[in-house]
Amino acid sequence: MPIGKKFVEIRLVLDAFDQVDCEYVFALRSKILMDSLSVWTNCAFYQTGIESGVPHVDDLCRNIFFDQIDWLEDHPIMSGKLCLSTDQLSYGNSIVAGSIGQGERLARAAQLFHEARIMLLSAPHLHNDTAAALLISALEVVSLIDEPPKNCASCGQPIYKISRRVADLGVRHLGAGAKWIFDRHYKRRSSYLHRGVPHAAQPYTGSAIPQLDPQGIEGCALPTPVGAPMNLMEFTSCIIRAEMRSEVAARSLAAP
Repeated sequence: MPIGKKFVEIRLVLDAFDQVDCEYVFALRSKILMDSLSVWTNCAFYQTGIESGVPHVDDLCRNIFFDQIDWLEDHPIMSGKLCLSTDQLSYGNSIVAGSIGQGERLARAAQLFHEARIMLLSAPHLHNDTAAALLISALEVVSLIDEPPKNCASCGQPIYKISRRVADLGVRHLGAGAKWIFDRHYKRRSSYLHRGVPHAAQPYTGSAIPQLDPQGIEGCALPTPVGAPMNLMEFTSCIIRAEMRSEVAARSLAAP
């Protein structure tokens, strides 16, 4: 529940054996919940404990939901406060109840997204490539399928086609016009992780001087601010939110 411009109060009703067990369960489930909140709002969340001087949650209106489920940019804000949709509330309740744990596919993807979001907010120009790698990895986790991969006819090794899965995931949620974005970011991640090639590494001192770089994007050396993967961040959270909605719907159909 939002209780100010910078604070969100989380209260959980948990089953536990004793106080120690309760604190452990709270720490575990609140972490999953904060990761999901990051996906739902495009914000980063940190556990701060009890803060004095902020409104109490009971003093604010309840059950104000954000109904624009296909939003992409910025944050889901109503009346100056972050809001959630009804399906996100349902997903959050499943986290609190323990039905969705940290090993769940979308929970793992949300954790990677949250880590990337924290990096981009804490030191925007220092972790662009690492954050982008985490975002692509989050999409890779979302795209995981249960069926075993096919084997190569020549060598017998599994064929995973991960890059295609990530691109197909993006196309399924954002349309065919988005395919090149995911293809490009996947290649950049591979170049960064396996060859140490950053996307944008030129220092920025207040003005940008165009320079050629055979190893750079389209032959140009790019200043670090240009390398911030903001569109990828927004696309990734949008896709994970859509997958979470689908999971909530599937759970509702499966419920007796």
